[in-house]
Amino acid sequence: MTTDQKLNEYYVYAYVDPRDESIFYIGKGKGSRSESHIKEYNSLKDKVTSEKEKPFHEKHNRMAEIEKAGETPLIRFLARDLTSTEALAMETAFIWMYNLNNPEQLLSNIQKGQGSSNMRPANKESLGKELPGFDYKNTIYRFNVSDLNHLSWNLAKKKTPYLTAGGGEPYSKQIKRLIKGDIVCAYVSDKGTKDKKRTGFKDIGYVGVGIVEEEAQPVLDLMEKNPELKEAWTARGAYPDLNNTGEAQCYGAKMKWLWVLENHSKPIKIPKNKEEGIVSASPFGIIAEEMTFDKWRKMLNLLAQKIKDESSIEIDFEALLKESEEKSSSAV
Repeated sequence: MTTDQKLNEYYVYAYVDPRDESIFYIGKGKGSRSESHIKEYNSLKDKVTSEKEKPFHEKHNRMAEIEKAGETPLIRFLARDLTSTEALAMETAFIWMYNLNNPEQLLSNIQKGQGSSNMRPANKESLGKELPGFDYKNTIYRFNVSDLNHLSWNLAKKKTPYLTAGGGEPYSKQIKRLIKGDIVCAYVSDKGTKDKKRTGFKDIGYVGVGIVEEEAQPVLDLMEKNPELKEAWTARGAYPDLNNTGEAQCYGAKMKWLWVLENHSKPIKIPKNKEEGIVSASPFGIIAEEMTFDKWRKMLNLLAQKIKDESSIEIDFEALLKESEEKSSSAV
């Protein structure tokens, strides 16, 4: 046998119920691996058939039903002469496609194959809608809530959970980039510390983290649909740019806040050094920087564990990222 032949010794197989010719298990292997489940079943037969014992595995329970009917499971090969990598990929794809097309009789596989966590849910409902991470990629953004011409942070974080931007195409197009499921890290810049009444903070830093629930719409349209928004936003001084029209009109994206600082608390410090790959998205920082989603998600998960005393916490983002990556590595 040549080296190439040894590399291509893997296969993908299926266990078939002879009573209705339906597949109930799919696996990958080489040599006699395909027969191992029958041997395993025979060694566990007493436990599987006993009413006092739970079946060791759903596939064994199915085998017991087949045996009771006087039949034997059929082993059928779905693909042969594969490398290990090819077999793993095909096993996962076969499992996903079978479960998608047979929602009333899913496979008995506990594990759905290598890489299955990166696949779309195997149901028809998921095909009828756009899913984050598949049909579009979610991102984590920094969002400057200090602009004095727009909705105050005090309103945005409580009574009317909307982030807003406008006053011109360079600004409104940034908030219109947000899509449902994006994460926003709200921060106060130097400009925000000059008018504490609008932001509630005298120091710069992060003051809130939230998820986008609805994509940006013109604020004038939002007020027509929601009288409570109109009442809050038309209050004196609440929203100076509210009535802008044309290219200067403002847009609002509805948020679900996961965490916000109280006004008396100290904002979490903004990292001093920009990460490589950060994209400048706005000349005045309406959405100042875009970071890689995975890095920010890891940091935010760790940050949530660390926030115990909001009035004094300070975060070294480089150290936080390093710690989160170490935790991810040790978990693999």
